[in-house]
Amino acid sequence: MDQSTHKPLPLPKRADDLDDVREHIERMLAGGDTTGALDLLFNLIARLRNHNEATQLRLLAALRKLYGRSSERFAPDEQGVLDGILDDVAAAAQVEAPDVTPPPAGDPPKDPPTRKKGTPHGRGEMPTNLPKRVTPVPLSQEQSVCPCCLKPVRVFGVETRWYIEYDPGSVFVQVFECEKGACPDCPDAGVAQAEAPARPIPGAQVGPGMLARVLVEKAQDQMPLYRQLGRFKREGFDLADSTLQGWWDAGADKLVRLIPLLRETLLQAPAVELDATHMPVLDRNHPKGLRLGSIWTQAVRGLGVVYGYEPGKTLGLKAVLTTLMPSKEPGAPVKAMPRFVIDGEWLIVRELAVLGRPPQFCLMHARRYFEKALQAKDLRAAIAMGYFRTLFDIERRGKELSSADRQALRAAESAPVLDALREWIVEMWPKAPPRTPLGVALRYVANRWMQLCLFVLDGDLPVDTGEAERQHRRVALGRKNYLFVGSNAGAVRLCTVLSLCGCCHMLGIDPWQYLRDVLGRMPANATDDQLRALLPMNWKKASTDS
Repeated sequence: MDQSTHKPLPLPKRADDLDDVREHIERMLAGGDTTGALDLLFNLIARLRNHNEATQLRLLAALRKLYGRSSERFAPDEQGVLDGILDDVAAAAQVEAPDVTPPPAGDPPKDPPTRKKGTPHGRGEMPTNLPKRVTPVPLSQEQSVCPCCLKPVRVFGVETRWYIEYDPGSVFVQVFECEKGACPDCPDAGVAQAEAPARPIPGAQVGPGMLARVLVEKAQDQMPLYRQLGRFKREGFDLADSTLQGWWDAGADKLVRLIPLLRETLLQAPAVELDATHMPVLDRNHPKGLRLGSIWTQAVRGLGVVYGYEPGKTLGLKAVLTTLMPSKEPGAPVKAMPRFVIDGEWLIVRELAVLGRPPQFCLMHARRYFEKALQAKDLRAAIAMGYFRTLFDIERRGKELSSADRQALRAAESAPVLDALREWIVEMWPKAPPRTPLGVALRYVANRWMQLCLFVLDGDLPVDTGEAERQHRRVALGRKNYLFVGSNAGAVRLCTVLSLCGCCHMLGIDPWQYLRDVLGRMPANATDDQLRALLPMNWKKASTDS
C-alpha cells in the first residue's frame, strides 16, 4: 500500500484553558495592570512546577522501590557530593561540630579511614570442630611395584587430601528397654518396672530432639511445615502433615509459660526498644480471606527479645503495661521502670504516658526522611545526613563505654552537633515548602525534637530502635516463606518460639540445644522459679558455670 494514501495523524490542539489564560493576561496588559499580569503568570508557573516536582518525586519513589537499592547507606558518588557540600557549608558558617568542620588550609589531608580486613579469600585450613572420617587410599597394583627392579616399594608416608562432605540427617527410633523384676520367693510382692524418661508431649511418639528440630526450623530458619515434610521424606521418614502440625502446636503450647517471665525479665533492663510489624492471618469470613495482625517486638540489646501478637492493628502494649503497673497488693515490691525507645509514633506515646516517663524517639527514623529527600535530588538534605552521620559515629565510639562515660561523651560531643542541626533546621524552615520531601523531614524532626534528644541525658538509652528492627528480619522472612498464619492461636504460638529462638541467637546459644534440653526436663507443674531457671539467659549462665 502506498504510504502517500495514509492520512497524517492530527496534532493535539492547545488546551482551551491556556487560551483563556492568555486572553485574560492580554486584557490585563492592555489595561495597564502589568504587575497583576506578572503575578498571575508566575503563580501559574509555580503551580505547574510544584505539580511537576511532585510527579517526579512519585516516579523516583516508584522506580527506587522496583529497581533501586533498599540500603540507606551513602553510595560512593553520593559520599563525594556530601563531603563537598559539608565543606562549603562549614567554611561559610564556621560550624564547630565533630567530623563536620573542614581542616585548616595548611594542614595536610588526612588519610581515609582504613577498613577492617575481612576473612581472607581462598582455601582455608581443615576445620577442627567437625568429626573426621578417614579413608585410607593404598597404592595401586602398578604403583606398588618398582618400575626399575620390579621389587615391592616401601610405603614411607601419606599425603592428605580433604574436602567437606555431607550425609543426610539422622532420624532414628529411640527405644527404652525398661527392666522388669519380681521376687521368686514372694509372689504377692508384685512386679517392679523401671520408669522410662517422660515424653515432652504426653501421648505423642516424639522425643525432645525431634520436637526441637521442628520448632527451630519453623521459627529460626523460617521453613514451613510442608517443606519439613519433604526433608523428612528424603531422609526416609514418612510423616503425616497433621502429625507434624500437632507436634508444632503442642511444643509451642508447652513453652508459652516462659514468655511472661521472659517479658518481665527484659522489662527490668534500663532501656527497652519497641517496634511493630504486620503479619497476615487467615480469616475465611474476611472478603479477602486474610486480615492483618500485628507482631510487637520488645528488644534489649545483648539480653534478649520477646514477640507479642495483637489481632488487627491495635497497639501491642497491653502486656507491657500490665507487667509494669504497680501491684495493688499491700507490701508488694516496687517494680523497675525502664525507658522506652520507639519509632516516633504519637499513639504509642499516649499509651506509654500512664508510666510517667517520656520515650526516646529513634534517630534512624528521623534520618530516613532526610535520606528520602536526598534521593529526591534535594542536595540540602545531605547537610542533615552529615549531622546524623556524626551522631552515629559518636555512638559507635561510645559503644563499649560504661553508662556514665557514655553520657559524658554524649554531653561533650553529641549535644553541640544537635545544636548545630537545630540551627540548620530553623534556617531551612522558611525555604522548604511543607509538602516537599525536605519540608516533611524538617517538620518531622521539629515536632519531635525533645524526644529525639533525650539520649544526651541518659547513657543507657539507645539512640535508635535498630535492634528491634533487626529482630523483625526473621518475621519478614517468615512472611515470604509461609505467607500467613492460620489463626490468632497460631500467631501466638509463632511468637512464643520466635522469642526463645531470638534470645538464643542474641546470646550466642544454639537454639536446638537449648530447646532440646528445656523440652526434655520442663516439669508439667513447674513453679515460676523453676521456669525462670529455664530462660535463655539463665540457662546459658548455668551451662557456663557447669
